[in-house]
Amino acid sequence: NETQQGNEDLINDLKFLLSPLMSPLLVSDQQLIQLPKILLFTTEFYILRDEGFIFASRLNSLNKTIYHHHFSNAFHGAHVFLYGPLRFEIAHEMIEHTAQIIRNHL
Repeated sequence: NETQQGNEDLINDLKFLLSPLMSPLLVSDQQLIQLPKILLFTTEFYILRDEGFIFASRLNSLNKTIYHHHFSNAFHGAHVFLYGPLRFEIAHEMIEHTAQIIRNHL
């Protein structure tokens, strides 16, 4: 709407949100093609879960080597809960899966 004026300072302050440094989805195909093999994990309970799937699909369409595994019973950051009262078995599964991919493919 031409009658509305935005807060120019706020707009300038938030320009960084459109930077490729904020999201791999904002990186150009030319830059993505240059990446080495990629290990990508997504978890079911994460606000950016779908973006992970979109990123994996985009890499596949560029014929990049990608090892994508989705943990359907995990939440973002679960891999750090290896020990103590907040220990989760899924954390050990995530670490083991990571190690297996690295040993076998990277």
